[in-house]
Amino acid sequence: MAAQRGQSRLSGLALLVLAAYGAGSCFTFSGLATGLNSSRATGRTASPIARAGGGIVQVPGDLKKELRLLVDDQPVVLIDYLSKKQGKGVAITKAKLRNMVTGAIFEKTMNSGSKYETVDTEWMSGTFSYKDEVEQAYHVLDMETFEDKSVPADVVGEIGDWLTEGQGVDFEIYKGIVIKVQMQGDIIMEIAEIK
Repeated sequence: MAAQRGQSRLSGLALLVLAAYGAGSCFTFSGLATGLNSSRATGRTASPIARAGGGIVQVPGDLKKELRLLVDDQPVVLIDYLSKKQGKGVAITKAKLRNMVTGAIFEKTMNSGSKYETVDTEWMSGTFSYKDEVEQAYHVLDMETFEDKSVPADVVGEIGDWLTEGQGVDFEIYKGIVIKVQMQGDIIMEIAEIK
């Protein structure tokens, strides 16, 4: 009886994993190959994404605000979304996205069941150097490599007005490009004059 319960739990887990990652994926549980296209049956290995066990989100179930996705080979942040089912057809999700590199905001319609890869980024510490008025860019010095990184003013946003030379900042990097800058700690300033 206990062996039967263990077998039903395993098959329930296999169904759950297949539902989450798609029927064409391959997974192995306790030596049992599970899936429609198992690697033992076909002689192929699972894709690197399936082997990693993550990095893929499905529309609309896995979506949440501030999620970082790769859409049309561009890294984007999900600002907002709305899922709507129209009649007997599939659900359609309208998403408001911000390009992480350029800062441009755009809308995209995503079909229910479509899958997108998540974006991995890295946070580093540095200091703000100066603002280049001609290029409309801020320059940040990476404290580990002492490399000067140029960040477009659109990416820096409103905090650019508050940055002072030598101030510590944290910056987010995607494939060598700075995509977000935030200040370390609080801003403490003295009011000199009120107009």
